[in-house]
Amino acid sequence: MAWFLYLVSIIWIIMGTVLVLYTDWIRSSLKELVEKKNYRFLSPIPFVFGVLLVISAGWSEFFWLIFLLGLVGVAKGLYLFLAPKNQLEIVMKWWFDEASDRLYRFVGLICLVLGVALLSWIR
Repeated sequence: MAWFLYLVSIIWIIMGTVLVLYTDWIRSSLKELVEKKNYRFLSPIPFVFGVLLVISAGWSEFFWLIFLLGLVGVAKGLYLFLAPKNQLEIVMKWWFDEASDRLYRFVGLICLVLGVALLSWIR
């Protein structure tokens, strides 16, 4: 499962870089991608991602952090599946319309740092 950790770290580095450098473009692209969808159909993505992180945590030098990030992914997937539709619409509207560019860049920096750190922690 070390290959999965390499894949995740590269995806996080790319997403972090794009969020920092192309904030407006990524915001509008993600909004178009998700806008007309039922959010419950998106729930398997973070759920499976989280389960795979939990499974592959043993191949990392910082087991507890990767395990915790996997649990967060599982919780996000469960939230997207179980939350009431109006509550999800409020959260998505806030994320795509009201969240500031600074917040997007901050999330991008967190993704970038986690991606580089994960890349260096793989055994």
